[in-house]
Amino acid sequence: MTNLTLDVNIIDFPSIPVAMLPHRCSPELLNYSVAKFIMWRKETGLSPEESPENKTGIVRCDLIDCANNFKEITTMPARSLCQNFLNNILAPLHLYRQKSLIDATNAVINGASLTLTSIGRHLTGTASVKNKIKRVDRLLGNRHLQNEVSTIFQRITQKITRGMSRVVILIDWSAYHASRFQLLRASLACDGRSLPLMSCVVPSSQTANADVHERFLESLAECFSPGTDVIVITDAGFQGRWFQQLRSRGWTYICRVLGNHYYNVGNGWEKVSDSGTKASTTAIYLGEGLLGRDKNAQHEGHFYLYKSKPKGRRFKRSKERATRPSVTAKARTAGKSPWFIFTNSTEFSPKQVMKLYSRRMQIEQNFRDEKNPRWGFGLRFGASHSSGRVTVLSLIATLASIIMWLSGFSLENKGIHHKYQANTVKHRRVISLLKLAENVIRHSPLILNTLSLDAGLKVLQQRYTNMIMVY
Repeated sequence: MTNLTLDVNIIDFPSIPVAMLPHRCSPELLNYSVAKFIMWRKETGLSPEESPENKTGIVRCDLIDCANNFKEITTMPARSLCQNFLNNILAPLHLYRQKSLIDATNAVINGASLTLTSIGRHLTGTASVKNKIKRVDRLLGNRHLQNEVSTIFQRITQKITRGMSRVVILIDWSAYHASRFQLLRASLACDGRSLPLMSCVVPSSQTANADVHERFLESLAECFSPGTDVIVITDAGFQGRWFQQLRSRGWTYICRVLGNHYYNVGNGWEKVSDSGTKASTTAIYLGEGLLGRDKNAQHEGHFYLYKSKPKGRRFKRSKERATRPSVTAKARTAGKSPWFIFTNSTEFSPKQVMKLYSRRMQIEQNFRDEKNPRWGFGLRFGASHSSGRVTVLSLIATLASIIMWLSGFSLENKGIHHKYQANTVKHRRVISLLKLAENVIRHSPLILNTLSLDAGLKVLQQRYTNMIMVY
């Protein structure tokens, strides 16, 4: 006989082997499940002593019901983590929309893909699966929530960047849903994965639109405290008015320039593509000058050049997977091209400029985390056709990514990550923060009860400058 002490009388378990239950689990999780069941019985007025089947309190059918609800009970720590962290962020929303958004985020954290039906099937609760799917359908199509998404993104950015004297922001475009939409995103560069902050979904026809950029930057600028040093890093897809829009806000930009542009550092106009002969594996400073021959679109700044060492990669054709030679050739050419960097700052050395720009790939990992069905949330499988619904899905993905990133960060600070490695390496990170959080949620969800994401965020804010400026 096993005893379980609660704020009610001691409950004697019947002599039922654990193996007879529909779901086998560790004794720790079983005791947690039974304790939750007893507390529920007490809250509903059915104390264990009043059970007509067994005066000792719990009967076999009670244990089976408890085991059938095992998934719901073990997902509660993750939901509590979401609720505690997102309460202030989602405060302007209606209470029902808050609850539905937290439930959807919790479903994605616990394994749902970023599709309507998958999120619905992973919701907890006693409602039928059909009703859960309908609930998610109403959430994605809610006009009020779609209009409030930009406010939520701003509150997310304000909470994460509060107290940081310097922030490194990565901005990029990405195709969504078979290129019907384009997503403009700003992420906070960190150690490893970047943290998604703000997104904007527009039709593909508005890709790289200057007015879209202006509205996005205006919304982003409202989130930072006065005096914050903002460094924006982008790829070669941002040109023209983009530099002026950043400079007018007093921000530093580090951007790559492609070979079809011209620059002048005092030796006459040269084509960027012709500078490849000067590139080496050591970053060099070319000088201060002008970018662009058109007098109405010239920008002053500083130029840097760097060519990385060949990585020795070889493309292996697969008989099972279709390949396009043109795509392969384009990727090969891009990989061999040197980095021609344009910036308006003189604060950093050539090596530091290249190190900062190398962090730009972190935002590509964000996009993979959302869209890839194998390594991420599987948004690629989604069939939503309106920008409003895609925007809400992007919001859910952002919330889930932040919760998992901060959970992994807090777990790593506690030293728990060593237990989830396949080796004994301790001098570097072996598994990503998101993968660490995913493994803990799958194998030991009760550990999440010991975490405080607000405390983890405070540690991140204190360490951020030293973390991001490591060269």
